[in-house]
Amino acid sequence: MKVLKRKFNSLLRLISYHLGLSYSLGQPMIFAIETTNKCGLKCIMCPRTYMMKRKIGDMDMKLYKKIIDQTKGYTKFMWLHDFGDPMLDKKIFERIRYAKSKGIKIGISVNAQVLDKDMSRKLIESEL
Repeated sequence: MKVLKRKFNSLLRLISYHLGLSYSLGQPMIFAIETTNKCGLKCIMCPRTYMMKRKIGDMDMKLYKKIIDQTKGYTKFMWLHDFGDPMLDKKIFERIRYAKSKGIKIGISVNAQVLDKDMSRKLIESEL
């Protein structure tokens, strides 16, 4: 069923493209979720320092699971970062496992500031 759902979704996106629509009839295949907006750095080139007006914190796990559950079947890949460093999210490995259990491949981009031997091992074992 999942393969059929993805193929139908791909067909809808292809039809949208060939019709020259400014929107897609299908669902996106790649998503980005900001699981945390915490960051230990203040890089001058990062828009986080002047654009982000939100409270600093982590995404609620219930909301995260809802997003994953709603996008499974369409999504092939999901980025788990934006204005924050995913390694500062205490639930990052739980989030990776959950998405992978739903057939979604995960990617992250980190500044490696908090990357130690234990966290490195966990990242390797998570098979990102």
